[in-house]
Amino acid sequence: MITSLHRVRAYGEVPTDEFISDICESLFEHNDLPRNAESAFRERLTKVLESEPLSIAGKAVALHTEYENLFCSARILTDARPVYGKNPADPPAAMIINHTLKIDYHTGAGGRISEFYVALGSQDLQELQDTLVRADQKAKSLGAVIANANIRLIDPQE
Repeated sequence: MITSLHRVRAYGEVPTDEFISDICESLFEHNDLPRNAESAFRERLTKVLESEPLSIAGKAVALHTEYENLFCSARILTDARPVYGKNPADPPAAMIINHTLKIDYHTGAGGRISEFYVALGSQDLQELQDTLVRADQKAKSLGAVIANANIRLIDPQE
Protein backbone atom coordinates (compact mmCIF):
# COMPACT_ATOMS: atom_id res chain seq x y z
CA MET A 1 0.00 0.00 0.00
CA ILE A 2 2.85 2.37 0.85
CA THR A 3 4.53 1.74 -2.51
CA SER A 4 1.19 2.37 -4.20
CA LEU A 5 0.86 5.72 -2.42
CA HIS A 6 4.32 6.71 -3.63
CA ARG A 7 3.53 5.52 -7.15
CA VAL A 8 0.29 7.51 -7.32
CA ARG A 9 2.00 10.60 -5.94
CA ALA A 10 4.92 10.25 -8.40
CA TYR A 11 2.59 9.64 -11.33
CA GLY A 12 0.52 12.73 -10.51
CA GLU A 13 3.60 14.82 -9.62
CA VAL A 14 1.69 16.26 -6.65
CA PRO A 15 3.48 18.01 -3.77
CA THR A 16 3.40 16.04 -0.50
CA ASP A 17 1.20 18.52 1.41
CA GLU A 18 -1.38 18.65 -1.38
CA PHE A 19 -1.35 14.87 -1.74
CA ILE A 20 -1.92 14.36 1.99
CA SER A 21 -4.76 16.91 1.97
CA ASP A 22 -6.41 15.06 -0.92
CA ILE A 23 -6.13 11.75 0.96
CA CYS A 24 -7.56 13.29 4.14
CA GLU A 25 -10.49 14.82 2.25
CA SER A 26 -11.28 11.50 0.62
CA LEU A 27 -11.13 9.72 3.97
CA PHE A 28 -13.41 12.36 5.53
CA GLU A 29 -15.95 11.93 2.73
CA HIS A 30 -16.12 8.19 3.39
CA ASN A 31 -16.10 8.58 7.19
CA ASP A 32 -12.83 6.64 7.38
CA LEU A 33 -10.90 9.34 9.27
CA PRO A 34 -12.28 11.16 12.30
CA ARG A 35 -11.50 14.89 12.33
CA ASN A 36 -9.80 14.60 15.73
CA ALA A 37 -7.31 12.06 14.27
CA GLU A 38 -6.32 14.18 11.27
CA SER A 39 -3.25 15.82 12.81
CA ALA A 40 -1.62 12.55 13.90
CA PHE A 41 -2.54 10.91 10.58
CA ARG A 42 -0.99 13.78 8.59
CA GLU A 43 2.20 13.57 10.65
CA ARG A 44 2.59 9.81 10.13
CA LEU A 45 1.72 10.01 6.45
CA THR A 46 4.23 12.83 5.96
CA LYS A 47 7.00 10.64 7.44
CA VAL A 48 6.06 7.76 5.15
CA LEU A 49 5.85 9.94 2.03
CA GLU A 50 9.13 11.70 2.75
CA SER A 51 11.05 8.42 2.88
CA GLU A 52 13.59 8.77 0.05
CA PRO A 53 13.99 5.02 -0.69
CA LEU A 54 10.21 4.55 -0.86
CA SER A 55 9.84 7.67 -3.00
CA ILE A 56 12.47 6.42 -5.46
CA ALA A 57 10.78 3.00 -5.62
CA GLY A 58 7.41 4.66 -6.29
CA LYS A 59 8.89 6.76 -9.08
CA ALA A 60 10.49 3.65 -10.61
CA VAL A 61 7.16 1.83 -10.71
CA ALA A 62 5.44 4.93 -12.14
CA LEU A 63 8.09 5.18 -14.88
CA HIS A 64 7.76 1.49 -15.66
CA THR A 65 4.03 1.86 -16.27
CA GLU A 66 4.19 5.00 -18.45
CA TYR A 67 3.75 3.14 -21.69
CA GLU A 68 0.65 2.87 -23.84
CA ASN A 69 0.71 -0.93 -23.64
CA LEU A 70 2.08 -3.08 -20.81
CA PHE A 71 2.74 -6.80 -21.11
CA CYS A 72 0.37 -8.93 -19.05
CA SER A 73 0.90 -12.57 -20.07
CA ALA A 74 1.76 -14.84 -22.97
CA ARG A 75 0.83 -18.29 -24.09
CA ILE A 76 1.77 -20.43 -27.08
CA LEU A 77 -0.94 -22.67 -28.50
CA THR A 78 0.40 -25.57 -30.56
CA ASP A 79 -1.61 -27.74 -32.89
CA ALA A 80 -1.25 -30.03 -35.87
CA ARG A 81 -3.09 -29.14 -39.04
CA PRO A 82 -3.88 -31.55 -41.84
CA VAL A 83 -2.83 -30.97 -45.42
CA TYR A 84 -5.20 -32.67 -47.87
CA GLY A 85 -4.47 -33.82 -51.38
CA LYS A 86 -6.78 -33.50 -54.38
CA ASN A 87 -9.56 -35.51 -52.77
CA PRO A 88 -10.61 -34.08 -49.38
CA ALA A 89 -12.45 -37.34 -48.61
CA ASP A 90 -9.09 -39.16 -48.45
CA PRO A 91 -7.05 -39.06 -45.24
CA PRO A 92 -4.63 -36.12 -44.98
CA ALA A 93 -1.52 -36.38 -47.14
CA ALA A 94 0.59 -34.53 -44.57
CA MET A 95 0.44 -32.56 -41.34
CA ILE A 96 2.01 -29.29 -40.25
CA ILE A 97 2.72 -28.13 -36.72
CA ASN A 98 1.52 -24.63 -36.08
CA HIS A 99 2.20 -22.39 -33.07
CA THR A 100 0.10 -19.38 -32.15
CA LEU A 101 1.62 -16.83 -29.78
CA LYS A 102 -1.07 -15.10 -27.74
CA ILE A 103 -0.01 -11.94 -25.92
CA ASP A 104 -2.27 -10.25 -23.37
CA TYR A 105 -1.47 -6.65 -22.52
CA HIS A 106 -2.88 -3.76 -20.54
CA THR A 107 -3.77 -0.82 -22.74
CA GLY A 108 -4.50 2.81 -21.97
CA ALA A 109 -4.89 4.60 -18.66
CA GLY A 110 -7.67 2.28 -17.50
CA GLY A 111 -5.50 -0.80 -17.89
CA ARG A 112 -8.07 -2.66 -20.02
CA ILE A 113 -6.70 -6.03 -21.10
CA SER A 114 -6.34 -6.57 -24.84
CA GLU A 115 -4.81 -9.43 -26.76
CA PHE A 116 -3.30 -10.29 -30.10
CA TYR A 117 -2.27 -13.49 -31.82
CA VAL A 118 0.72 -14.23 -34.07
CA ALA A 119 1.30 -17.46 -36.00
CA LEU A 120 4.78 -18.93 -35.56
CA GLY A 121 6.74 -21.67 -37.29
CA SER A 122 9.65 -23.69 -35.90
CA GLN A 123 12.26 -21.13 -37.04
CA ASP A 124 10.15 -18.31 -35.58
CA LEU A 125 10.18 -20.07 -32.19
CA GLN A 126 13.97 -20.28 -32.29
CA GLU A 127 14.28 -16.62 -33.28
CA LEU A 128 11.96 -15.63 -30.43
CA GLN A 129 13.98 -17.71 -27.95
CA ASP A 130 17.25 -16.18 -29.20
CA THR A 131 15.78 -12.67 -28.90
CA LEU A 132 14.66 -13.29 -25.31
CA VAL A 133 18.07 -14.72 -24.35
CA ARG A 134 19.79 -11.68 -25.90
CA ALA A 135 17.49 -9.27 -24.03
CA ASP A 136 18.28 -11.06 -20.75
CA GLN A 137 22.02 -10.87 -21.45
CA LYS A 138 21.76 -7.13 -22.20
CA ALA A 139 19.83 -6.55 -18.96
CA LYS A 140 22.50 -8.38 -16.95
CA SER A 141 25.26 -6.43 -18.68
CA LEU A 142 23.56 -3.09 -18.00
CA GLY A 143 22.88 -4.17 -14.41
CA ALA A 144 26.62 -4.78 -13.90
CA VAL A 145 27.48 -1.35 -15.34
CA ILE A 146 24.90 0.29 -13.07
CA ALA A 147 26.21 -1.59 -10.02
CA ASN A 148 29.80 -0.56 -10.85
CA ALA A 149 28.62 3.06 -11.01
CA ASN A 150 27.32 2.60 -7.45
CA ILE A 151 23.74 3.36 -8.53
CA ARG A 152 20.88 1.34 -7.10
CA LEU A 153 19.07 -0.76 -9.70
CA ILE A 154 15.32 -1.13 -9.17
CA ASP A 155 13.24 -3.81 -10.84
CA PRO A 156 9.65 -2.50 -10.59
CA GLN A 157 8.30 -6.03 -11.01
CA GLU A 158 10.01 -7.43 -7.91
